[in-house]
Amino acid sequence: MSSEERSPDTRNSGGISAKSLLLRMYAHIPINRVRVLENFGAYVLMLLVAGGMLIPFVYMFSMSFTSTYDPYKFSVIPHEPTLKHWVYLITRSRFPRWALNSFVFASLVAVGQVVFASMAAYPLAKHRFPGRNAIFIAILSTMMLPMQVTIIANFLILSKLGWLDTFQGLIVPHLVAAFGVFLMRQFIIQIPDELMDAARIDGASEYHIFALIVIPLIKPAIWALFLFNFMWGWNEYFWPLVVLSAPDMYTLTVGLATFQQVHLNDWGLLMTGATASFIPMFIVYLLLQRRFVRGITMTGFGGR
Repeated sequence: MSSEERSPDTRNSGGISAKSLLLRMYAHIPINRVRVLENFGAYVLMLLVAGGMLIPFVYMFSMSFTSTYDPYKFSVIPHEPTLKHWVYLITRSRFPRWALNSFVFASLVAVGQVVFASMAAYPLAKHRFPGRNAIFIAILSTMMLPMQVTIIANFLILSKLGWLDTFQGLIVPHLVAAFGVFLMRQFIIQIPDELMDAARIDGASEYHIFALIVIPLIKPAIWALFLFNFMWGWNEYFWPLVVLSAPDMYTLTVGLATFQQVHLNDWGLLMTGATASFIPMFIVYLLLQRRFVRGITMTGFGGR
């Protein structure tokens, strides 16, 4: 056999392949230890990436307790720590009011999305009627339109209704969205039809089937959709900026933008506001992260 006919991983010295050499080198090491060694580099890389992502948040939190800001000194431990920024933010600004407005906005939008999306998704997933697929495609097609396309029409409608600078004007246009209907339908469609057929034989109405069978089985998707929309409502800036003009009605995002214009160079106070707006969302995610991950992993995207 000529050298040209040998396999690519074969060495000229003795004709031993690279794979055979590796097997001989690691033959005395237990399999579990080999796996740990193979994954060690990945673990180190993930830790470095996670640490790099945490540094801005740690620095932001540290600066909220700093009395004076020095742009030429970087330290996560505050020099001369103080609570004056937190006291000012809570007692002398509209921050508590803005936080309450954001919580009401995000909570009601999230709850409304769950209720209306699940109600719309149930017949689209489990009922056969003419035009069902066409209706579903029409709903999905609205996802291609950015919110900025319809912003003028929505603003004029709210102005005619007298809903500007009100919670209903802020919340109602976002109680239904195509993504929520899509997500819930893809989850409901996986529920066996036999469960619902058995309930119908027992005399259960469609309302009881939806409330007592479907809803308990789609709780992971409900939590995932709730958290998606709560995060969106808490972080949304453009829509509240368009609808709201009274300072007492501002959400946190709009309020912090105006807060920055007033306290332009007070970085300690600005970082305090950013930290205070980040903490509630972080706590909500920690409490719901397991349900959120479960809802995302269990949701099918195959459809029928």
